[in-house]
Amino acid sequence: MEAILDFSQELDIGLFDRVVEAMDSGKIDDLKMAQQVLTQFKDHEMSWTRADKILSESRSLTSK
Repeated sequence: MEAILDFSQELDIGLFDRVVEAMDSGKIDDLKMAQQVLTQFKDHEMSWTRADKILSESRSLTSK
């Protein structure tokens, strides 16, 4: 999950979608980890540079 926080690498959209899906998994441990990772992603100063790729390549409406 933490790989989406590596802004020196291209964003893996499939992994991003899986992290977002983990929020709805019903498993408390997965939910907590996904929430932590997505909050760190959102708070990163470069996260805005990933928005276009998420919107154009994600297969998950929830991710978009």
